[in-house]
Amino acid sequence: MISGPVEYRTVGSGRPSTVVAHGLGESIETTRPFASGLRGRRTFLHFRGHGGFRATAPVDATGAAAATGDAEHAADPWTYEGLADDLEGVADRVDATRAIGVSLGTGAILALLARRPDAFEAAVLLLPAALARPRQGAGVARFAAMADLVDAGRVDDLAALLVDEQADLGADPARDDVRAWARRRAEAMTAAGLAPALRAMPGRAPLPHPAHRALARVSARCLVVGAEGDDVHPASVAADLADALPDARLEILPPGGLVWAHRDRLRHLVTDALRA
Repeated sequence: MISGPVEYRTVGSGRPSTVVAHGLGESIETTRPFASGLRGRRTFLHFRGHGGFRATAPVDATGAAAATGDAEHAADPWTYEGLADDLEGVADRVDATRAIGVSLGTGAILALLARRPDAFEAAVLLLPAALARPRQGAGVARFAAMADLVDAGRVDDLAALLVDEQADLGADPARDDVRAWARRRAEAMTAAGLAPALRAMPGRAPLPHPAHRALARVSARCLVVGAEGDDVHPASVAADLADALPDARLEILPPGGLVWAHRDRLRHLVTDALRA
């Protein structure tokens, strides 16, 4: 089932087929670097509320509103179960056997694997933010501040906050590409009206407690990547996830931002993990 309008784009051809899931407030464009070294088809999706689509109630494959069993999703589209629906629908359409997730996208993959342990043969799980308990700390307050700026339409201030966030990770805030990324993301978040998601998702977790039991039957070989110095995606969560998965390798990268400071290293890790 596709839950509302979900945009996706496929590049490349042949096998294997990989689906790539972005983070909260991000996009197809921001996730493309994570799959740039892969062979075969790469399919990038926009979750509900992203890519120009606002969050909607679930619909079935014909486009009709789901009649039963989805009242909770219809009233509150910002759940990991709903995001897993989006991901599952796209993955099944493109016959994906592998997945890459970033932050929110990682959470969606975990929610899908918890209910369908054989959904993928391999997965790369970047920057997990939470497992069976909602995230806590300064990062949650930052999401609330972002939501207020989105509601007020203050794109410049939101972009500045996003630059500061990347600087806290160790990126150079004066870099043109960092500032351009922040501006594009601020504009997209404001245009899509993502304030409800920014308020809801940090208080939710993708897995039932305990996480190791929820993931005990997952058959995929997994790479889990965390980063030092990231209060939104603590390295301890990445370590706990790797421990909970039956077949997982853990990599913790130094501060600086995955794309800004570690692009080449990350490309090697992803390519190696998803080598057919």
